[in-house]
This record gives sequence, structure tokens and C-alpha cells, in this order.
Amino acid sequence: MVTTRCLAINASVCLVGNSVMEFSAVCRPAEGSAVAVEDIKANHSRRSGKEFLAVRGRGAYTASRTVNRTAIANWKHHRSRIVESWKLLNPNDARFRDEWLMTFIESLVKVSLREYYMASVSTEEAKMIVWMSIESADGTFEAAVHYDVHKPTDPAPCTARVYGVPRRLPLAKDSHWVIDRKPVEQAAMTEGIGEVLLSDDIGNIYEGLTSNFFCIVQPTEDKCVVRTAPLHTVLNGTMLSAVERVCKSMGISFEYAFPNESAMGTWIGAFLTSSVRLVAPVRKIIRKDGSVIDIPSSSRVFSALKEALMTDLQENAVKFLKMRPLTEPEVKTLFEKLAKYIGRNITHLIDRTDDPHCFRVHRDRVYYVSEAIMRKATSVNPHLMSLGVCFGKFSKTGIFRLHVTALDVLAQYAKYKVWVKPNGEMPFMYGNHVLKAHLGRITEDTPEHQGVVVFSMSDVPLGFGATARSTQDAKKLDPTSVIVFHQADVGEYLRNEDTLDTGTVIIDASIGEAERKRLDNAVLNGTMTYRQAISEMWAGVTFNAFDDAVALCADHKISLDPAFRRFHSLLQIQNVTLKVVSAGLKQIVELYLKGFENVEIFSNECVITHSEDGRAHWSLNYVDDSPHGHDKGSHIRKLRETYRANGLAENERPKIIFIGDGVSDLSAARDADVVFAKRGKDLATYCEREGVSVILWDDFNQICDWIESFRRSDAN
Repeated sequence: MVTTRCLAINASVCLVGNSVMEFSAVCRPAEGSAVAVEDIKANHSRRSGKEFLAVRGRGAYTASRTVNRTAIANWKHHRSRIVESWKLLNPNDARFRDEWLMTFIESLVKVSLREYYMASVSTEEAKMIVWMSIESADGTFEAAVHYDVHKPTDPAPCTARVYGVPRRLPLAKDSHWVIDRKPVEQAAMTEGIGEVLLSDDIGNIYEGLTSNFFCIVQPTEDKCVVRTAPLHTVLNGTMLSAVERVCKSMGISFEYAFPNESAMGTWIGAFLTSSVRLVAPVRKIIRKDGSVIDIPSSSRVFSALKEALMTDLQENAVKFLKMRPLTEPEVKTLFEKLAKYIGRNITHLIDRTDDPHCFRVHRDRVYYVSEAIMRKATSVNPHLMSLGVCFGKFSKTGIFRLHVTALDVLAQYAKYKVWVKPNGEMPFMYGNHVLKAHLGRITEDTPEHQGVVVFSMSDVPLGFGATARSTQDAKKLDPTSVIVFHQADVGEYLRNEDTLDTGTVIIDASIGEAERKRLDNAVLNGTMTYRQAISEMWAGVTFNAFDDAVALCADHKISLDPAFRRFHSLLQIQNVTLKVVSAGLKQIVELYLKGFENVEIFSNECVITHSEDGRAHWSLNYVDDSPHGHDKGSHIRKLRETYRANGLAENERPKIIFIGDGVSDLSAARDADVVFAKRGKDLATYCEREGVSVILWDDFNQICDWIESFRRSDAN
């Protein structure tokens, strides 16, 4: 077990400036053989990674890098290796179990990575060093993490020199190696030398000072072999394991056998790997006798390996954060979009002295949020759904789409504005362009194709768009000409109010509203069963993870009817069980009804599988085998049978009330005593057509009023 006492952040962490940061914590044995983590401290630093290790003293360490600034490359391997190295440096200590140490170091990394990206001004990837000290006399040890900016580059072909002898303790990632290798670096790392290769007296090449070394040989015309030193003689680098994995997946032979100086002339390629620079080709090798061997520079095997290793890096990275700062390209794209509407007023969003704000990306959505709230939000990461103001979303291709949720901010700083007459408000809020006939006024000198915020004549922001004509040209147009092309409007909330259902939102985002309605109509017309239609709908969902679908629902502000709590309280007073029968996803229903007592949920369950190409495939585990997938009427029929079995006649048993709105509710409409059908929805349409008596409702207050009226009449 690991317990963390507190996080003490030095005041300088909150300052914008240096992007190098160090975090440290003390670990000690606790009661019950657990591990207790003392104060976690953070400070900005100006030390390089090498200087960081030198001042920290002897201990185990590992070095890695972030991937997409939210994950750490090959973290599981790094975590295991630093603990194995620490055990080798502390062979007589059996008090700490491996899993406790790994949990401790992972906790420190998780906290420090989050704090680093909150406090740092960098928008780049980070390189990191994790260090654990040798145990002190009192049984404690210290751990620390060093972060610095890492700008991934494509390593140029380098020259390596064979020099020095193998390490004394090759299996441990020992920070003392930084000091031990210094004489070798000073003697052999002259200008133009990219790495020093360690070898023995018979010419066997082991590894580089900071990397693993590989050669590529071709013993036969149709066979290539990647070869590196035996595992027990070198450090098991994270990229070494990746190279072995990739070779096996590509059908390339891989051998743990010493590359030898004498065979260099037969190699068709050579390369180095490390966690930070990943993979670098070697084009020249200077042997111990001073002779230079040219290594072929156009190895197809190396090129294929390199590409596969980059993919492997992404696949084996462990994600720690979901909320992150924007990358430089993302910042540029976002600011270019905002500049179309607010111009140089962007500075007012960033340089706020009253309440510092920042932009953060969470599940591809960009949020504008107070730094104070952002820091608090990290405590619920990765379960965070939304925070601050959602400005929009980045598409898979990197295009940023501005959402209507940013309207209040845009309206405050808009450079160009358009006001529409009262008779033009509703057409615009139903998604139509602004016509000349509806134009009240427009900012002078507004250019053509300029981003504008649309207001009512009483200065209420209605949405935004782009001008079709300049101010001067607009004066010459006829009344039916378009002045502003519609892009977003607050009417989206009104238009979607009746269809803001979690399943509808998720499905529409994947297959589109038109296709979903086509399938709904097929059920209403009897040409498809509900099960067939809903299976086709969910099969079309493209979200890669369930959390992404939940986040979309949060973005659409989907919430329970405000009067639902009153409705639930009425049932609780009467000790009535609420049975929720849903054709949606049980996981989402449970999420929305969490905390409500005396509720039974019957719903289909979501299943997400992934194919080899990484694509997600959604399907449902249905409640039953009926054509409905979930025959909601069956619950009502079973309840009636229970009453009959208990000797209650039809006129003696309690009333069964069904409340619904959509296509999935059709199977229950004929079986309930009282049916509430939401006005204007598919259930109301079906019941009217089939002659089923219903009570139309718009919100749960109406249902509550009916229940209270029914209780009074029943009491009388």
C-alpha cells in the first residue's frame, strides 16, 4: 500500500518562466509493511539532466519522454527497470516489495507530470529523468523527477567511436555511471562523434554510453538479422525491448549475439536506440585501431524498423493525463480562428490580471478556464468531463471548429458586429443566414468574409457567422441577399432541446441525424424491428472510448429534467420503486441516476471492442431476445402477473404508470394503465395513430402535478 501525505508546491512553480522543473519526495516504511510518501516538493531549476543526476548522488534512475504530452513512452518497462535497478543497488533490503515501490514511483510521476504541465509555459513534449536514492541509515530513501523541454527531431546519421570497456554493473541503471563515464566522454567524445561504443579485448561491442547498439547483417539473400549484445551483458533499454517486439512482428530475425569489430565490413546497417532520441542511424564507426568503417546508409530494413518503432512508441505509451496544454500548432490554429472574430483582443483573454485564465485541451475539446479551477480540476483527472468554457473542438485532421458555447466571450471582445431586426431573430436562430431585409445595422468598414458576432437590436448575442459582403457592398444589395453566412447560434439549444438524449447525441455524432431518423421511421412504419434499427445505429458509432461519448453528452449540456428530483421525492414519500426501463446504455443511465435511492435500472449494456487496426466497434448486450432488444412492456406484464399471483384483482392492484417519449417505448404503451407521452415525440405520434390513450407532457412538473392530484382523489 502507498500513502501520500501532501504536495508542497514552491511558490516559484506558479511563475511563468523556466520550463525545467524538479520534483522530490521521501519514501519510508510504514505500519503494515506499507510505503508512506512524505512531502512532495516542486521547484523550478536550471540544471540539465546530467547535472541533476550528479548532485542527487548515487541511486537508480531511468529516462523517458512524453508522448502527446499526456502519456509516457514505454512507462511500464521504465517503472519495472528502475525498481529492478534499485534492488540491485540495495541487495540486502527486503522490506519494500516490488509492487509497492512501483506504485510509489508511479504516484510521484503522475503528480509531477500534471504539475509540470500546469506550471510550465512550454507547449512542447517533455523529457524526464526519474531517480531513486540508495537507502539511508534510517530506512528512508528519496525519489525525484527532472523535467525539461524535448523537441523531437529526426536524428542525423552519426559517427560512433569504439572506446572504453564494458560497465561493471550493466544490468542496473546506476546514476553513478554519469560520473564513471566522464573520463571516457572527455577522451573519446570529440567533435563529430555522436556516441562511444564500449567493447572488450576481443572486439565484441556491448553498448553505447547512453544507448543500445544494433547491427544489421544479411547472411543470405532473402534473410536479414538484427543483432545486439546478449541481455545479461548490457542494460535492458526500453527501446531494445521495442526493437525485439517490432522485429518479431515484421518477421525479421533478432539475435542476442555480440556485434564484433572484425565483421563490420559485412554489415548492411547499424543504429543506436535510447528513450529520448529513439533511433539514430550509424554511418561511420571509428575502430579502436583508428581505422574508419563506412556503414551502408540506405538500408531498407532500418527504414522499415524506424517507422514501426514510432508506431510501437505510441501504442506502448501509458497515458497519465487527459487534460493538457495546447501544442504550438494547436495554439496557432486556435488563435487564427479567434482572430477572425476578436482580432487583437485575444490579448485580453490571455493577459488577465484579475483572474488568470488559460486554454486546455481535454478529449480534443478546447476549454478556456481559470487557472485556479484548472488546478482543482486535475484532482478529478482522468474522470473529468468538462471544465470552464468550451471554445470548440479539434477534428482528427487538426481543424478547429468553434462552438456556440464560446459566444459570450466572443460577444464581449468582438471587433465587428451585426444587429438583426426582431423579425430576423427567429430565422437566424433556426440556422438560416442573415438577409438584407433582416439587417438592423452593421459595424462600419466591416470587410467581406469577416467573422462577426450577431446581436439582437437589444444587444443580446444570438450567434456568429461570416460576412457575405462588406459594409459598403451591403448597402447596394436587394432585401433577399445574404449579408451574413450562419455558423452558430443559441437556437441550437432550443432546436435540440427535445432531442437532447444521450443515445441520440452519440449516434448523430457518428452516423448523422438524417440516417438515425431514417432508421427511426423504419421502425414506426414497421419495415424494421427496433432491435434491427438500434443495432445498425450503434454499429455506426465511431468513438474510440466510452469516456469520449460521455464527454460529448457533457458538451451538449445533457442533464436530468430539473423537476425529476421532485418526481423522485414524491415516489420516495409513497415508498414507490422507480423502475427505469431503457433501450439506451446502462452505463450512462447509471451515471445520470447516481445517488437516487430506490431505483431499479433495466437497460442494454454497451460493449466496445477494437480491431487490429485500432478501430473501435460498438455493440449492445440486449436485455432480452425480443424484436425490441429490450421489450419494455415485459416488465409491466410481469408486474401484473405478480399482482395476480398475490390475489389482487385488476381493479384492486396499484396503478402502473409509464412515462416515455421515443420509438423504444412503443412496446410498453399498450400495457400500462396510464401512459405519459412527451409532446411532439415519436411515442405520442404512435399512440395517436394506434388509438392508445395518453397524457401529453413537457416536463416532470406536469407529471408531478398529476401524481399529487391522483393521490388526493385516491385518498377521497
